[in-house]
Amino acid sequence: MLSLKGLSILLFLGAVVVGKPQFGNPIREDDDYLDYMNVVPQDPQDEVRPANPYDFVHGVKDEKSGNDYSHKAASDGAVTRGEYRVVLPDGRLQIVRYQADKEHGYQADISYENATTDPPQSAEYEK
Repeated sequence: MLSLKGLSILLFLGAVVVGKPQFGNPIREDDDYLDYMNVVPQDPQDEVRPANPYDFVHGVKDEKSGNDYSHKAASDGAVTRGEYRVVLPDGRLQIVRYQADKEHGYQADISYENATTDPPQSAEYEK
């Protein structure tokens, strides 16, 4: 007859064998998951769909900390044009105007405004 300790060990080993995690390829290749995620083309004969047009504007301006940045972009589905601005640690405003498309890639024009030699003062926040 098995002792309580022997039975406990046997049950533990059984649980380890049965409950052993199965490691393998996490991508489910046996269903439509890859098609859904557009990882695999549906059909090589299908035409490539153009990107959807979009536009957005985002910005933050905090006078107390001196944090000042913005980003705006617009796309017609083939060409994306945009601009972003950020205040650098030395106080200059960096402006990047860009255009990107499949034929020419990413092209940027970078300029600076408010050139100063004094770094901005750090902000003191109340707790």
